[in-house]
Amino acid sequence: MNTLSTCKLLLTGLAVLAWPSLLFAQLPSEKLGLQQAIDYAFAHNPGWAAAQAAVRQTESRIDEAGGWAPPMVKFQQAISPVQTKNGPQDQVLSFSQKIPFPGQNDLKVRQATYRYQVALSQLELKRRGLIEEIKGSYFDLWLFEKLPDLLGQSQKVIERLADTRSIESQQNQNLLSSIFDTQAAIGENAFELAQILDQLSDARARFDRLLGRTGGPVIRSVEPPEMISFSGDPEVLIARTLKNHPKLLELKAAEQAAEAASRLAGDRASQPDLQWGFNYIKIGAGTAGQKDSGKDAYNLSLAMSLPWGNQTRGAKEKGAAAGLQVAASNRQAFEQEIREKVTAHYNHVVNAERLVDLLEQTVLPPARQADQINQRLYSGGRSQMSVSLRSKAQLINLEIKALKAKAGYLKSRAALEAWVGM
Repeated sequence: MNTLSTCKLLLTGLAVLAWPSLLFAQLPSEKLGLQQAIDYAFAHNPGWAAAQAAVRQTESRIDEAGGWAPPMVKFQQAISPVQTKNGPQDQVLSFSQKIPFPGQNDLKVRQATYRYQVALSQLELKRRGLIEEIKGSYFDLWLFEKLPDLLGQSQKVIERLADTRSIESQQNQNLLSSIFDTQAAIGENAFELAQILDQLSDARARFDRLLGRTGGPVIRSVEPPEMISFSGDPEVLIARTLKNHPKLLELKAAEQAAEAASRLAGDRASQPDLQWGFNYIKIGAGTAGQKDSGKDAYNLSLAMSLPWGNQTRGAKEKGAAAGLQVAASNRQAFEQEIREKVTAHYNHVVNAERLVDLLEQTVLPPARQADQINQRLYSGGRSQMSVSLRSKAQLINLEIKALKAKAGYLKSRAALEAWVGM
């Protein structure tokens, strides 16, 4: 299967992918799933619709490139008839057609085909980018929906801790400084809560834009994302990206189109434009006292341009050659960028997953166990209650860090998947 057929198959597959969401235009406002959001976006996002229309527009130019210029019909009426040996000539009807030099149209079709492949690659790049943005906004929604509850719990615990320390400080003056620290923590927690609520509103608005929603109920909650362990070799991922990244495919097709344009400009600099014509010449009445001769004239004509020494065509040839060099350099530069970006995203994913594992397996289990022990020992009375409350506040803070670490891992993985095409 050639590249063009593969691209067309990809375009058809993308349309089929978006079809299920056409049947379910209404999204649930609670417990929205990630795949539901992606399907809906491919059916309603106006930017995606525009990208698909641009591909269809580019495809139509392939047939346009292979066509001939429209024929010309010319009618000429003489004001003063021209005397010929057959009689006065007063009307001329001409038909002419420009003929492309052999091989020129093939190069134009090839150039248009490469540009169509560029458009298909841009469409795939748009698809990956849209999915990455939707995933990022989805993970933000999931994070920001959970954080206010945890911060609210933390606020209550810190306020109780402040009251407890105030009572304890009456018996021990050395605890006065801890009261000030607790009051400062209350302000910091309240400020962070206000920021999170603001970020939640922004995330909902961004999510609606990506999905192409212009109304309907606010999406208040999403399904918890699946935490899948990551595995992969960076060299394998780089090789895969170098093979199928749409931006690189776009640059390769652009390079091929530039090569065809360079050859076309070189040919046109030395090949003439041809035009053939058919002329019908009507002979009018003869001189006074003579009958019409009745001999109308017909002739064929062939004209051609003289491209040799044409400054405009020579400049176009030089410009096309420079364009080919630019396209080749852009492709080489992006291949180097792929190695850098895939390696960086791979490291981000590995480090983010390591942080999640550290919090979930090493930090949180003993912190939860210690909190349970402290609750049993100190929550029954006022004596040393601050120890119990401080333990609870620390645990909630670790839960918040773990939640943020999970969201960071999911977003890092989405960025890597967008580059590699996983």
